Amino acid sequence: MIVMFWSRVFIVRLVLLSTALRFVNFILFSIPSMFSHLVAVWIVFSSVYARWAWKVVYDIKLELWFLGGWLQFSLPQSFVVLRWHGRLALVCEVLLTS
Repeated sequence: MIVMFWSRVFIVRLVLLSTALRFVNFILFSIPSMFSHLVAVWIVFSSVYARWAWKVVYDIKLELWFLGGWLQFSLPQSFVVLRWHGRLALVCEVLLTS
C-alpha cells in the first residue's frame, strides 16, 4: 500500500517534470524562432518602407503636389511630413545596415 502511494507520487512528479521541461523547451526554442520570423517580416516591411520614404524625399515636388493638392495640406505641413518620412527612412536604414 505504501509502495503504491509513493509510486503514484513519483509518477505524478515525473509527469509534472515532463510538462515543465516541455514548457521550457517551448519557451527556449519556439518563441525565439517565432520572434526571429517576426523580426524578418519587420525588416522586409521596413526596408520596403525605407525605399518608399527615400523616394518620397527625392521626389519632393511630386510629393508636395500630392500632399498639397489631394490631402489639402498646407505647404509647411507638407514639408513637415516629408522631413518625418526622411527621418523614418534614415532610422530604417541604420537598423538595416547595423
